[in-house]
Amino acid sequence: PEAREGSRASPVAVAESLDAHWVETPVGKVEAKLSLPAGERPTALILLVHGMSPNPEVIWEWACIIEALRERKVAAVLPNLHSCERTAPSAASASDVVEALAAVATWAGSLCNGCPLLVYGKSWGGARAVEVSARLCPVGLVLACPASPAAGQVSALEAPVLLLWAKDDDVIPFEAHATLLDGLRARPSGCTIFA
Repeated sequence: PEAREGSRASPVAVAESLDAHWVETPVGKVEAKLSLPAGERPTALILLVHGMSPNPEVIWEWACIIEALRERKVAAVLPNLHSCERTAPSAASASDVVEALAAVATWAGSLCNGCPLLVYGKSWGGARAVEVSARLCPVGLVLACPASPAAGQVSALEAPVLLLWAKDDDVIPFEAHATLLDGLRARPSGCTIFA
């Protein structure tokens, strides 16, 4: 769908406007959309991890912030984890997804001259964002109503974390935040902001 004058394009339309890249990972090829600031070296790279649903509106939901990131000279990579059998959320193992996300982040990072990495994740993708962050050590992590990550992953995080939770979330209930927030606040390093 095209944007009307005075309105913004839908996240799906924004994602469709980006070139698709097929990134080789240890578990198979994964489609990724890459957004780079026009004509400028990025100041940061954000890995945007989607939720579990195969609907395009969920896969590309983070594309709603692409234009704002470009304006701020920030690159973004949006992997489509449904594009690879071993990373499709309905049947994937967390370790396969982490392998694929790490490979996508490394590939995108090589195109961004090693600029700092941040990781964003929502719902199912929030749990995977925690797990890949424990491995990649990004400079920051943003979680929106995340599912529970694998045991032991939260304590390994060193980066600052912004944890966002909607009180009316009907997928991951607001009450689920307490255990994760306690774990984040108990980490030996890295601050946590909860909103």
